[in-house]
Amino acid sequence: MVCASVAGVSAMNLKEAFTALSNLPYVKMDMNVAPSAIVIDGKTDSIGPIKVASAADLDAQQVLETGNAVYTILNQVPMKYMINGANNNLAGAFLYATPIDGGGYDFLVVTMSGYAGAVSFIHYEIGAATKDAFQNAKLELQGANLTITPENAGENSAYVIRINGPQ
Repeated sequence: MVCASVAGVSAMNLKEAFTALSNLPYVKMDMNVAPSAIVIDGKTDSIGPIKVASAADLDAQQVLETGNAVYTILNQVPMKYMINGANNNLAGAFLYATPIDGGGYDFLVVTMSGYAGAVSFIHYEIGAATKDAFQNAKLELQGANLTITPENAGENSAYVIRINGPQ
């Protein structure tokens, strides 16, 4: 009983996680991201205001500090929220989704590249078709290269998540 209430206290929803991630040292918010839509099976699935925060060109010490802080925050997000992801300490991507009132899903994407010294955090609302596409996405991880290709998105889609290491 005590363990359950302690675990519940530390749980974080996706909006709280994005806020915590976007407030990490070296991370800056990108205020120039417009709402968009993704087409899945010919149907438009609206996504609502997109929030993006990122850091780039981090040196080795900053990569270590930021990576450890990201993992500390993500460890407070219930694992059942994760719908896809991979990590090998060279590249990592974690996708989370939770249902929201009125339909749709709260969506959080976390990408990290130790090789490139970069992290990015994306938070927005998505429809069920987009959530399913990312949940069932093809994921490839080799060395410092990671690609997540949502179903029916196509290789050139803006919605393909790519982390590129050395070629």
